[in-house]
Amino acid sequence: MSRSPHEELFAVLLAHTPWVRDWLESFLPPEILAEIDMTTLQPVDARVLGIRLRPHIADRIYMASIRDPRPGTSSLVLIDIEHRSWWPEGLFEQQLRYQVHFRHAHTRRGRVPPAVLSVGLLHAQRPLPVDDCEWVHGSLRVALRRGHSGLLAALAPVVHVFLDDLARHSEASIRSRCLPAPVTLVLLCLRFFRHYSPSAVLAAIDRWSDLLGEVMKGQDGAPLPATILDAVGWYALEATDLTQEQLEMAFGRFVPEEEMAKMTTAQRIRSESRDLGRTEGRTEGRVELLLSQLHRRFGPVDPATAQRVRNSTIEQLDRYGLRVLDADSIASVLAD
Repeated sequence: MSRSPHEELFAVLLAHTPWVRDWLESFLPPEILAEIDMTTLQPVDARVLGIRLRPHIADRIYMASIRDPRPGTSSLVLIDIEHRSWWPEGLFEQQLRYQVHFRHAHTRRGRVPPAVLSVGLLHAQRPLPVDDCEWVHGSLRVALRRGHSGLLAALAPVVHVFLDDLARHSEASIRSRCLPAPVTLVLLCLRFFRHYSPSAVLAAIDRWSDLLGEVMKGQDGAPLPATILDAVGWYALEATDLTQEQLEMAFGRFVPEEEMAKMTTAQRIRSESRDLGRTEGRTEGRVELLLSQLHRRFGPVDPATAQRVRNSTIEQLDRYGLRVLDADSIASVLAD
């Protein structure tokens, strides 16, 4: 399954478990962290205890041990990590569904259900409105009351999500979290790039040159520098009006030539594929529209004619589309 630019960028953070641990420890409440042995944190496969989670829903699930569990309670906590670039409508219902699935998967096997920690990264333009929410121990406590009123609303289930809302952070506050350079760079890009002009993006890259320098040093077990830079560059190109040439010039001041070559080659291939996909999509749309118009005016279109339409170029389809309104037959519409 192909990923969007912001998904690809967030995947950089999730690709190295120590980075995930550092990020979680930077915003989860101390009282929660005190109960979890974060040194045991590890990713869980998409198949969790027999419950398959679709990859476009769950970004990643981790598990860790609980410190000093009481007798009869679970010694395991599952941490479901999601990210959103908009108001997370449906996120809370989704987290409730996961908790039910995890609990059911254990109880049907006679096991003690694990604790479930729902975590989210939100990089929307504005902070999450919390008029109908309540912050409890650092989590966003949301009552799922939509469609209910009176006593029934009071009985609605409640979901807790520990949310890292980037819109509530300045550049300085993100940097002050003292996270590994690749994680800080990812958070800064997600926080600011979509709202920046090309000149502001270029200025930000200059300010973040120290982070780029740290990224270039690499780290054992972590994504390669070229992979990180490719994700950052792709997001910059897709989220802003920055051109490929401007990006290459900006990064070229801080990134060695061989790494730039890897990054720009991947981006150009992706850009060409994207442009080809857009062209194919426009062609297919014109084909279906013309076939519909021909059928409406002249009746069923025979297979040979339909194939001829499908083999036409965009220019031909545009020309045929103008003729179909006045022509007296399909032949006159498709005449060379």
